[in-house]
Amino acid sequence: MKRIVLMIALSIAAIGSVKAQKNVTRVVDNKGTIKWVIDSSTSVLVNVKNGLTKSGDTVKLGGALSQTTTIATSATNFLQLTGLQSGSRADSVLMLNNMTGQVKKMAVADLVSSYAANGLSKTGDSIELGGTLYKATAINTDGTKTLAITGLTTGSNTTDSIVVVAPGGILKRIAAIKAGNGLTKSGDSVVLGGTLDRATTITTDATKTLSIDGLQSGSLSTDSIIVATNAGVLKRVSSATLLTSGEQIFTAAAGGVSYTVTSMPDVVSRVWVFRNGVKLVATTDYTVSAGVVTLHSGGTAPDDWAVLAGDKIEVQWVK
Repeated sequence: MKRIVLMIALSIAAIGSVKAQKNVTRVVDNKGTIKWVIDSSTSVLVNVKNGLTKSGDTVKLGGALSQTTTIATSATNFLQLTGLQSGSRADSVLMLNNMTGQVKKMAVADLVSSYAANGLSKTGDSIELGGTLYKATAINTDGTKTLAITGLTTGSNTTDSIVVVAPGGILKRIAAIKAGNGLTKSGDSVVLGGTLDRATTITTDATKTLSIDGLQSGSLSTDSIIVATNAGVLKRVSSATLLTSGEQIFTAAAGGVSYTVTSMPDVVSRVWVFRNGVKLVATTDYTVSAGVVTLHSGGTAPDDWAVLAGDKIEVQWVK
């Protein structure tokens, strides 16, 4: 019986030495049974895989993965690497798939290229400011976090544009300021004075009045007078036209009562009529209509009178 057991043990040991490549030693236990045991100096591991490498009797981290492998971490049980060396832009960076967590690598240049957009540009392996916006973009500022651009060069008010802020804070540009409608551009200044290109109204009231200081003295014989229509439109008339006056003397025929005054306007402010140097009473002794003076002779004493041949009828008027 012991012989059979010994043969079986020898057979198993032989198979193990071939398959497992283990060194065994023959021993006798306390009952006198002969057994084979593994040598204490021999590794019991034969094959390693899935990211591990066997070196002699040592298993080391490093090797080809043979299956999809997951390392589960948490807030307390996290994965940490110490002693990492400095890299360069020629190296790759590790990327994580947002859905699966799969670890991949990407060249730094490719990473920069992927994320240089919306106002940024890629130059070599660098991201620089400058590029086309592809979406509405806002930069939020406040009283302390302001936006400043230093080093701006001097522009031209004839060829450059001006940046303005539209409702919503949207930046836009407009052409350099031009002057029109009564204003004139002189260098980089806008001054009062120029041709109106539209009907223009300046609204005043009892407290917000319009005044011009420093006006110089004028001349009624050469200057014009500013007048306003009922709608407030300013116009000018010559002082001679505004203050027009005249007189004309007629030699009356017997009973002559109607006299057309040459150059007297249809509407005048004052008319005086004299008969032989004596002033007649307006409305009672005469009336005026459309440049024609009509005498009202007759009447009762003491106002009775008549136009006699040779009477001198003098008409004076002021517009």
